[in-house]
Amino acid sequence: MIRRIAAVLLLILTVAPLAACIVEPVPVRPAAVGGVWIPGHYNGWRWVPGHWA
Repeated sequence: MIRRIAAVLLLILTVAPLAACIVEPVPVRPAAVGGVWIPGHYNGWRWVPGHWA
């Protein structure tokens, strides 16, 4: 029983970060400003929304 609970917890810990990959539209930005759009992602345990870099 303990092994099954450990397996489920491990599965949740590996799948949860992937489930947070949300497809979001890239906002329009003038070409003169430049930069690259980075979609939302985790930075350690903190969720960082999509942003220009």
